[in-house]
Amino acid sequence: MPAGNLSPQPPDIIESFKNALLLAFSKQSDLEQLVYFALGKSLSTIVEQDNLDTMVFKLLRWAEEDGSLLKLVHEARKRRPKRPEFERLEAKLKLQRSTKLAGLPQ
Repeated sequence: MPAGNLSPQPPDIIESFKNALLLAFSKQSDLEQLVYFALGKSLSTIVEQDNLDTMVFKLLRWAEEDGSLLKLVHEARKRRPKRPEFERLEAKLKLQRSTKLAGLPQ
């Protein structure tokens, strides 16, 4: 299991992150850069070409399975610091990871 792996996220967390990404990274080229700088991967190796909404959803599901969700939200926060939703999401994911690493019930 990757070190950053979190428990499966509730759908509302994924939906919040998806909506925030669509607002903050409204062009596919912006999303491609986010993915490259956060994960060192090409967006096209993770998801197939589709409309941006579907690509973002599939990216988040992939990142959730891969254990890369926290890396992705961290990079989004760095690139769009005036977007408080990324800061809130990152704090939730870090708390969840800390709780899991400490062996506490979630």
